[in-house]
Amino acid sequence: MPYDSQIASQTDRFFVTLTIFSISLIGLIGNIIVFLFATNLKILQNSFGRLSASQSFAEAILCAVFVFFYCPMVLFDISSFKFASAYVGLVLLFCYDVCIFSHLFIAVNRLCAISIPVRYNDIFKY
Repeated sequence: MPYDSQIASQTDRFFVTLTIFSISLIGLIGNIIVFLFATNLKILQNSFGRLSASQSFAEAILCAVFVFFYCPMVLFDISSFKFASAYVGLVLLFCYDVCIFSHLFIAVNRLCAISIPVRYNDIFKY
């Protein structure tokens, strides 16, 4: 009987890892593309582009941590990764905070662009 539960546990870990890996890899690729566009396109060489780039860079790091750290930890049940996961979690919290504050500043940026367009360039200088 313990053998059946062990197989179920391995199967569950595989599908959980596959789900996390798929979502994180799509997010990683998408955010890298957004970051490259936001830093290279001339039309995004302004405060909005820089805020978008910072948000996509933080989200790319967040997704990369899930792809390269948490997926192997869950799939292979690596105990040293489990020990270090508290410290890696701090990196995730930092990246999450950067994403949330980037959202906030992008919203303020767009609010100013809509409500006070005459003073927008004075408020959001490089």
